[in-house]
Order: sequence, then C-alpha cells, then structure tokens
Amino acid sequence: MAASRKTPPKTLRERLTPGKMSGWLPAVALFLCLSMFAIAALVLFQVGSDPKSGPSAVPTAVSAHGFAGLRRLLDGDGHFTVINRYEDTGPTERGDLEIIMLDDAGGLFLSNYDALDAQERRDEEEAEGSEGGSQSSAGPVTPEQMARYLDGNTGEVPEPNRVNHILHKPLGKAVLVVAPKWNAHTYPRNPRWAQAPSLRDTKAISEVLQVLAPVHESETLYDDDDKIVRPAEVEGRKVHVGEDTTYSFDVVTYDIQRHSRPAPAKPQKPNPKNDPVVALGNRADPDLPIDQDLVLNPAPGQAVFVAPLRAGKISGLQTISGPNLQPVLVTADGRPVLSRVVIPGGATKVPVYLLSDPDLLNNQILAQPEKVVTALDLLDKVTPAGKKNYKVVFNMTFNGLTFDRDLLHALSRPPFVAVPVAMLILGLALMWAAFARFGPAQESPAGPPLGRGVKTLADNAARLMAVTFNESRLGPAYAIMVRDQVIRGRGFMQVDPSQSLDDLAERIGVTHGAADSYLNLKDKAARVANVHQLIDVTLKLHAWKTEIERAHK
Repeated sequence: MAASRKTPPKTLRERLTPGKMSGWLPAVALFLCLSMFAIAALVLFQVGSDPKSGPSAVPTAVSAHGFAGLRRLLDGDGHFTVINRYEDTGPTERGDLEIIMLDDAGGLFLSNYDALDAQERRDEEEAEGSEGGSQSSAGPVTPEQMARYLDGNTGEVPEPNRVNHILHKPLGKAVLVVAPKWNAHTYPRNPRWAQAPSLRDTKAISEVLQVLAPVHESETLYDDDDKIVRPAEVEGRKVHVGEDTTYSFDVVTYDIQRHSRPAPAKPQKPNPKNDPVVALGNRADPDLPIDQDLVLNPAPGQAVFVAPLRAGKISGLQTISGPNLQPVLVTADGRPVLSRVVIPGGATKVPVYLLSDPDLLNNQILAQPEKVVTALDLLDKVTPAGKKNYKVVFNMTFNGLTFDRDLLHALSRPPFVAVPVAMLILGLALMWAAFARFGPAQESPAGPPLGRGVKTLADNAARLMAVTFNESRLGPAYAIMVRDQVIRGRGFMQVDPSQSLDDLAERIGVTHGAADSYLNLKDKAARVANVHQLIDVTLKLHAWKTEIERAHK
C-alpha cells in the first residue's frame, strides 16, 4: 500500500499572506447589518426606558433615597405601577393613586426675572446710553443679581401648571406628595448610588412646598406710554409679571422640625472681595440626624386611619405643619407626619396628602420588614377604597424628567412601537433569506478583455448589419409577387402549357403598352447589390403594374 503523501508545511511568508477577501464578505455584511439593527433598536427603545438618575428621591433611583424599591413592592403585592413622563396635555397615564416626589425643583417655578424687570433694565440701559454716549448696552452683573441667581428659589413664583396639576388636574383619585429631606453625594464607583447624606436646608424645603398653594392669575396692566404698571406690593405675597398675565400667590409659612442636633460650625473663609459666590458657600453644615423609634397615631377628627402604625427607627424624623395642612398621622408628641392639603375658601379635586418624611417610603424601608408593611398600609389607606389591586402612577414631570412629544418618542411606546419592531424583524428576515438563497460571495469568472456592455453592443451591431445585407434578396420575390397580382387581377389564363408565367406577364405588358419590359425588370431584381438598387427596381415594378391597371380600365 502506497504511503499517503503529506502536505508540506507552509512557510512563514505563506502563513502571513492573507487569503482572498471574498470569503470574508458574508461575515462582514452580517456584522454590519446586525450593528445597524442594534443601533436602531437602542435608539428606539432607550428613549422609552426608565431614566437613569443619580442619588435623588425619584421613582427610578436605586440609591437609599430613591423609590425603585417601592415600585417593586407594589408590583409584588399585586398592584400595577406606571411611570408618567408626559405633561398634562400628552397621553398621560391615569390611575387610582398618584405619587409626586419634590426632590428636584426643576421646572417648579417661574423665572426670577419677569417682564417688569426686563422693562426696567431696558430703561436703565437707555438712560445710561443717553448719558454716556457710546457705552455698552449690556451692563455688568451686580453682586446682588448674582446672589439672587444662586440663592435657590428666592423670589420665584410656583409654575401655575404644576400647582393646578396637584390641586385641580391630578392623574389619580388621590395624590400623595412626598417632601424632600436629604442631600446626597454621588458614590465614586457607581453614580446611581449615594454616600454621606446630609439633611437639606429647611428654607429650601419650605420654598419647594409653595407648589401646594394656589396661584392667582390676572391681566397685566399697561399705562398710556405702553409701560407695565407695577402691581401693588403686599406683605407676604410674591408676584411674577408676564407680558399678558400677572401671577401672584400668598407665601405659606411652614414649620419644619427634625429630630436632630446641631453640627459643630466650621470657621468661615475670609471674603475680602465680598464675592457673592464665596459668601453663599460659607454656610454651616446641616444638622446631624438622630434615630428615633416612630409610632404614628391617627390625628383627632379624621377617619382615614383608625389604628397606629409602627414605622421602626427613622433617622432625623422630619415633620411639617402649616396653615394649609390638616394632620392625618402624628407622632406621640403631636407633630404631623402625614397631612391633607386644604385650600382656604375652596377644595381640591381629589384628596391631596403631604408626607413630611420620605424615609417612610424610600429604599431604606427594604432593610426592615416592619417598615415595608407600614409603607404598604400607608398607601392602602390613602388610596380610595373599593379596589384590592389599585394602579399607582409615579409622576416624574415634577423632577425635570419629562418626555419630548416627537416622532422618536412616539415610536418607542405602544402601540406605535410595533412599527420599528416589525421593521427590525423584516430586515433580519430579508438578510437571512438573502444568505440562504445565494450563499456566500463567489469569485467573478474571467471574461473577455472588453466589458459586458461593449460585447452586447457589438453583437447587436453585427445582427443589424446581417439583416441589412439580407434585404437585397427581396428583389426577385417582390417581382414574382407583382407578376401574380397582375395575372390574377386581370383574369388572364395560361393557354399554352409550354409558356411560363413570366412570358405571360411579358405578353400582358406588351398588350397594354407598358413602358418597361417585365423580363428586364425581373432580371434587374435578381442582380440587386444594395438597398438603393432594390428601391429603384421595386418602384419600376410598381409603375409597370399601375400602367397595366390603368390601361385595362
């Protein structure tokens, strides 16, 4: 038996030389197609997913102060939770209970500077320009103006749409507003976690809670010079003057108390330049919270809660009381933790509750089963009775996390999300069908030096030339056709069998006085060499036939 031949090993140059790239084309095409569909899917579905938030008290935050755990608890308890990121005019979700967190004040207040401030600023610039000649129209920002910008929400009026939403246009049969409490810093290894929390300034919390008071609207007044008339100043009332509408509201004074002790004050940095930014940064550290074992008792005269709730240990318990708050759950010493919002001289559309301490609902409750039970009982009580499994809407428009009403966001939500999903499935199916039907790319066969188009053009020209050369052969056939038409048309018969049809046609032409001889014309038709000679012979044959027909008449 002959020994099998062994393949010689490849040299280093052969191993480093790449093969034909056509073998890689299917893999490259598949990778590009999958990448394109992956990018399309990421763009379409990312806009509809839950927003990633840092260490803040929003429903999607997984930090200790967030409420992602509460959503999972409600879902696990048989309830239905949704995230609303649309404004009131959009396709908003509605349910039995709406929960609003006021941790982020983005979009809750109107601008610091209104139309009246802009008018006064223009008047000052015009006066400076007339006195100083060519002075700059944009004056420098004063320290007072800088401090006004940096000092939180001082001087701002609540956004009327936000206030009307809570008091008159809710998304649920009851509204639970959760007050802010903590300032959290970002954990370096995970931006969505928090570390080293501190209690928030009570003044900032009081300003955020101004959205619970109604905002009054009136028409902006102008004088004869088309200048805005300054509204009368009333103590305890803030005004925002717009070009068409003037907004005003009565400032509500809230009493915010905490179970904490003051922190040791740090020495302030020197501020020789009287810089407002440095001055605002030289604030003392917030108070240090103290843990407290909390038992919530129903307030006298209310029927929502009938039994106490044990909430376990709460760090730095925060209680809020105010003239527009009616206590519902209070501590042992009578400080309100859960209150109902009331409007002087009116009523809210649905019951609106304010929870003063967010630690009763945020992710910190997951550490103790007792707090989980208390949180679920609290939500069950504030939700209107009549449903075992209710629907909870977490409204994130108060946290600056709203949806844009554009085509991309519409395509990322039901029922329009079926369109991009169908397109992705169809694209994958077409790609699979293409590879299954035709297989991988192949090497193109070696062809003639000329291109395919040049070859096709040459073939067509050759066929046309061949047809042109065959036209000269039509002369004898046309002569026979004319002869037969004359003989049949005149009723002549072949008397002598030895006489041919050509001789009969010649005799008919002589009898009728034709100018040309048929035999001569037929002989010329048989000797035609080009198209021009063929046309000349056919014209003479036609004239010969015409002379016989006219003579016969």
